[in-house]
Amino acid sequence: MPPPSAWPTHPTATPLLPASLPRSYAFSVWFPLHIQLRKELGELLVGMGLVGAALAVFEQLELWDNLIVCYQLLDKRVQVCVGLKGGRGGKPGSG
Repeated sequence: MPPPSAWPTHPTATPLLPASLPRSYAFSVWFPLHIQLRKELGELLVGMGLVGAALAVFEQLELWDNLIVCYQLLDKRVQVCVGLKGGRGGKPGSG
C-alpha cells in the first residue's frame, strides 16, 4: 500500500484501502463493559420515570442498592424488606 502522502488529494478521490485495514482498527477502540451499559440504561430509565423497566434491568444485574431504590419509588416496602433478607442470596458477608 502506498504511504498516505502518495494518496490522491482531490476531495472526491477516495484511496483504495485493503479490506483488512479498517478491521484492524475495530479492535483498538475501547467499548464500555456490557454490565456498565446496562446499569446506565437502568439509571436512565429511572430518570425518565420508567421505574418498572429499570427494576427488571437491576434485577438481572443483581444491583441491590439500585433495586431497593426502585422498590422505594414504587412504594413497595414489603419487597424492600424481602430484598434485604433474601435478595443477596443469604450469603454471609454479602451485605
